[in-house]
Amino acid sequence: MAPPELEPVNPFPPNVHAAFRSYISSDGYINRDRVSHDKYVLYQVYFDAPDTKANNQIESRAKHEAFTNFEVEDGVLYRQRKLPKHPERRIVITGNDVWSVYTSTHLRLGHAGRDAMFYELEKKYYGVSRAECQWVKDHCCI
Repeated sequence: MAPPELEPVNPFPPNVHAAFRSYISSDGYINRDRVSHDKYVLYQVYFDAPDTKANNQIESRAKHEAFTNFEVEDGVLYRQRKLPKHPERRIVITGNDVWSVYTSTHLRLGHAGRDAMFYELEKKYYGVSRAECQWVKDHCCI
């Protein structure tokens, strides 16, 4: 007789995802490394059509920043290498993907603490923060 299969446990109550979204989008919260959705779209426009002219100073700065600090491969936006701290390019994480990336990493690392999560995420992703890692850790029910 086969042992019964265990149901996977979600250590995050349903309302926690919405609370996290509220936390990272609140007026007082700042993540300097997070690329906003609008800027992400603007970068994609410039990479898709490099001859596109900027309409104002903000767009001109964004175009320069895109070609100086980022690159696109197969539709994925990467932050370029920044030696010596980041010898590999990193995937730019946006607000849309951040929850699933944080929670899957937290679970994969065996409910690791803030620093372990942050160091693991920072190797692969650009736009993560210690404060967000702490928030996810604090709201895990296990």
